[in-house]
Amino acid sequence: MSSSDPRNPAILLAPTTPLWFHVVKWAFVGALTFSLWVFYTVLQDYLKSSSVAETYRRSAIPLIQYRLEQRVWPEDFDLTKAPEGLNRYNFSKAWEKAAGDLTVTGTWRFVQSGAEGVAAITFEPKNVQDAQTFLIALDKRLDDGRPETGRFRIKAGVGSFTLPVE
Repeated sequence: MSSSDPRNPAILLAPTTPLWFHVVKWAFVGALTFSLWVFYTVLQDYLKSSSVAETYRRSAIPLIQYRLEQRVWPEDFDLTKAPEGLNRYNFSKAWEKAAGDLTVTGTWRFVQSGAEGVAAITFEPKNVQDAQTFLIALDKRLDDGRPETGRFRIKAGVGSFTLPVE
């Protein structure tokens, strides 16, 4: 029995471009894709850290005003539940305005250390995949970008922004 399909194989043609061209082309596409992914993740951290940095700045102003007038820092407190003495300095209003813009959730506290006159606002991020990377991006926005030096320091996943004494 004969079939209507010809049994002749298709003719193989040699590629018109050399192999090195294809290798370079796909390496370039891979490098470009990787660069775009890195840019996206850095931009995401930058945008998240922007709102948190602004919250540090806005909440520090009434605390510093309190310190300058009262000559002491207020007792340690959670920033969401400010003591009554700070309302005279519009802390609640500043906090509500700053917290309304937050894109990252976490625990905010005001603490003073044993050393006289040293106080800080601390932030421990919650729903962030890599808290250490986020806090380093935040350190670059607020300070020198190094976790162990400057006014913003990172220790055990908590960012601490030291307020000036005078």
